[in-house]
Amino acid sequence: MASSRFKMFLALACLAWLPHARAEAPPRNTRHKVEFRRAEREPAEGLTAAAVLMPPRRVYLHEAADATDEDIAEARAVLDRRSHPAVLIRFTEDGAKKMTQLSKHHKDRPLAIIVDGRVIVAPELRTTLSDQAMITGNFTQSEIDAMVAFINADQPR
Repeated sequence: MASSRFKMFLALACLAWLPHARAEAPPRNTRHKVEFRRAEREPAEGLTAAAVLMPPRRVYLHEAADATDEDIAEARAVLDRRSHPAVLIRFTEDGAKKMTQLSKHHKDRPLAIIVDGRVIVAPELRTTLSDQAMITGNFTQSEIDAMVAFINADQPR
């Protein structure tokens, strides 16, 4: 299971999607570009400066995405251990391998989550990630349902 820090940053990433999400599913051909990229705290050659939405700060992105929306197998509504609505994201087999390798080799440094070209959050990786992550927070069931529909939009089945 993903660490609580990872759960927090996924929750924040989904908050950025909520203003555009509705309770009904998005159009089937809508696909949001999601990227997980290594980031650094300080500038260096080959890195690109980027503003982080939550909390506001600057990070420096590596050029290539380490994982993308193609690495997400599914998202579904669940209840967390306190019986609050949550989203469980399951990565594909390749996605899980990518996330595990990424977190092992980039420990204690930021991981940028980019949605449609915007860095939503860039938390520090404190633990090795796995094949799934849970998004928790103070969400209503309709917000959770909207997130699930949004993440699953046009996902291969």
